[in-house]
Amino acid sequence: MLVPNAGFQVTQKVIRMSVSNKLQHLIDDQDITQTQLAEGTGLSRHTIDGLIRQKREMKVYELYVISRYFKVDLEYFLPWEAFGDCTL
Repeated sequence: MLVPNAGFQVTQKVIRMSVSNKLQHLIDDQDITQTQLAEGTGLSRHTIDGLIRQKREMKVYELYVISRYFKVDLEYFLPWEAFGDCTL
């Protein structure tokens, strides 16, 4: 059985914080409401709120539709600094 180490848990928290902050920044920058984002993406208002308040993790599909809505790359949401010196 695989047990995530502490570094993995910290990385997950950093990713949630990054997604939340960047999503809120895009909403503020575009001067739209969470309801407008929900209607434009087909996601529920509850889902949008949960992502912003870090109450839930973003699913890949949600990341995809939100990035398409704002016309940003998926990578925009990833906090590369959380992965240290990882080389792709």
